[in-house]
Amino acid sequence: MSIAKYFDDMSYGPSPESDAEARSWLARGAAVDVDAVWAFGTEAQSEAVEGLSAGNMKRSFVDHDCLTD
Repeated sequence: MSIAKYFDDMSYGPSPESDAEARSWLARGAAVDVDAVWAFGTEAQSEAVEGLSAGNMKRSFVDHDCLTD
């Protein structure tokens, strides 16, 4: 199998890592040089990012568990 074929056939799933530490870091305002937060995940994750970004005025781009392309 060629590498190109392998990547075409590869299935992707959810990441096993938790984003809790990153969200906590953003909520504490430590990310002063971050202009915006992109978060594509579950409805709950999207709502959490929007809530945290409202507290520190960071722009957020979320998908609310909708498929993105």
